[in-house]
Amino acid sequence: MSSIVEMLQAAGTGLTSGELRAKLGGSPSTMYRAVTELIKAGKVRSEGKPARYSWIPGAQYDVARDDDDDVVSLPPPSKRGRPLVVSARTLEGRANYDAAVMNLLQQTSGWIGASQLRAHVGGSDNQVRIALHRLVTSGQVTRRGERNSTEYRVTSRT
Repeated sequence: MSSIVEMLQAAGTGLTSGELRAKLGGSPSTMYRAVTELIKAGKVRSEGKPARYSWIPGAQYDVARDDDDDVVSLPPPSKRGRPLVVSARTLEGRANYDAAVMNLLQQTSGWIGASQLRAHVGGSDNQVRIALHRLVTSGQVTRRGERNSTEYRVTSRT
């Protein structure tokens, strides 16, 4: 949420959810939940069609937040936004790809969608989906949501 807050405070004019997602990444459902919570808290207002969100002047943002509500900040994707080509035809290639996905998940502090993962580690939609399935099955990664709103994070060890 802090990234959304920073974007809205810096924008001056309102931003649509599409503009926020383009700048920050993340899934539409995660973005919607975060903005909705900020609206409920009286920090952000929504105006017009399509909705433009803007920071309410004078509203303070407290940094304390629940781990489940984190919007992930990641390093920039590959050059020109194109996914890297990845070969997962061999056991070694699959192991390397799974390791790259796991490494990126470990670098993030919250939930992340498969499309955002793909933008950073490359590969096809199927390669990401299958790698995430292997990691969830092995217990290394936790999954929440369904279909387009599915998100993943490293399983916490307590």
